[in-house]
Amino acid sequence: MRAGVPAGELASIDLAGVVTYLRATGWRETGTYVRTVIWTRTVDGSDAEVLVPDSAELRDYAARLRSW
Repeated sequence: MRAGVPAGELASIDLAGVVTYLRATGWRETGTYVRTVIWTRTVDGSDAEVLVPDSAELRDYAARLRSW
């Protein structure tokens, strides 16, 4: 996510939609880490990884999305 996106807009992003997008674009769940789900995919020959919050109810949900 871009740092310039207001927190209110980030907080309104549907977590199920994020997961659906990741699955549809070749990402796969590979584990968990501190209230996040680890998703990986090979990009340009290297493994890429994103950490997705495990709940939109987390107080810092928007901040976690912003760190993408």
